[in-house]
Amino acid sequence: MSEPWFVYFLTFVSVAICVQLAQVGLRSILQRERRTTKRFASLARGESSAPHVDVLRKKASDSVIGTAAANVQSLIVQSGTEMSLFGLGLRVALVWMALLLVPLPLVGFARVIVTGTGASFVLYGYLSYRRRRRIGRFAEQLPDVIDIIVRSLRAG
Repeated sequence: MSEPWFVYFLTFVSVAICVQLAQVGLRSILQRERRTTKRFASLARGESSAPHVDVLRKKASDSVIGTAAANVQSLIVQSGTEMSLFGLGLRVALVWMALLLVPLPLVGFARVIVTGTGASFVLYGYLSYRRRRRIGRFAEQLPDVIDIIVRSLRAG
């Protein structure tokens, strides 16, 4: 890790990732209000927003990155965490930086790739664990909920 080009490269990549994540986060924050206003205006005119939503879904799934982001977003929602894609990206970057400090027998670009992939898998594993645990709690409570619904229907 004492090679200066490697330190410069690592700093450049870290700054580029942080700038990209900040751009995505700021864009979503700034556009959220505009989309809400457009939806309310279309609902006030009596237009259905379903075609608009389908166009947005198609637009998001046109690229591989859009599809991957949509899949990660659904995993975040299903896991029940209050995290955004921006927050997940920051956590991946922080775990990646922490893994870079761990002594590994790898050097150079291989170390960057292995730790970046490891950071992604760590957070993916965490979200998958939270999702499995949440679905397990739903399955555990489902018989009681069905019993309550049946009793309330019988009672009238």
